[in-house]
Amino acid sequence: MASSSDPAARLLREADHYVDINRFEEARARYVEVLGQRPQDGYLHYRAGYCLYRMGNHAEAAAHCREALENGYTQASCYVILGLVWRLQHKTAMAEETFREGLALHPEDANLLAQLAYLLWRLERYKEARQLIEQARALDPNHQTVLYYAYHMTQRRGRRSEAPVLIERYMQTDATEVEKRLFIVNDLIRTGRYGRARDECREAFVLDPLDRRVRDKMADIDFLCHPVNWPNRVMTRVGPRAALITVLVLVVLSDLFNTALVGFLLAALYAWARLAPRFYAGVKSGWRGRRS
Repeated sequence: MASSSDPAARLLREADHYVDINRFEEARARYVEVLGQRPQDGYLHYRAGYCLYRMGNHAEAAAHCREALENGYTQASCYVILGLVWRLQHKTAMAEETFREGLALHPEDANLLAQLAYLLWRLERYKEARQLIEQARALDPNHQTVLYYAYHMTQRRGRRSEAPVLIERYMQTDATEVEKRLFIVNDLIRTGRYGRARDECREAFVLDPLDRRVRDKMADIDFLCHPVNWPNRVMTRVGPRAALITVLVLVVLSDLFNTALVGFLLAALYAWARLAPRFYAGVKSGWRGRRS
């Protein structure tokens, strides 16, 4: 056992403390300093990778997680972080492979099952996704991540929606107050209540102004509220089913009155909804690059 005067032990205690209070840059620096003495310590590589992931430095996070696995740290949490990094970098095939490699070693890890389920859901492989999220819920029905993804994979509207139950159960988990507020923010965004979402985000910022997830979510809300996104906001407020019914009615009317105008307008609106936000995001990203 390391003595209390051991510099490495002191650095690790400090690093763990900084992780607990979301000071990831300070934590990472200490893990890396100890790694200078223990370059083959897989656990330290994982911890450094986790910090970098939370800081948004995905390339370096992936490098450390790979080092962790190569040096024998094959815990489920390492596969989760590496898979998330690949998913955020839109490397979905690598993300799926990573989650499945983790599940081969930890077949009953609810977190890994939920991560793979949500990835498949985003890839529109709905049947597989539902099976996996049900397995995860059977293993750990109150797991924070399982509830989070189960919520995002269920309908938000309708009498049969399980979303209110999942929200209530998530609020009873050991998630931090910031995480719970961000969960509420996501729900408000999903139902088009952007003003209330911004208020909740501000409350989360007051609780922890250093949490990068809060700042990112506030930026997302500002982007969603931009005028260029108004077709998407309308669709969110009325719901996809109502939007689909409206479109079908307009198409029928267009056919009855033998006019292509309605079809042209619908096509233009669809193109706006799909392309304008991406164009805006690209311009904004380029402008930030010029200023930095």
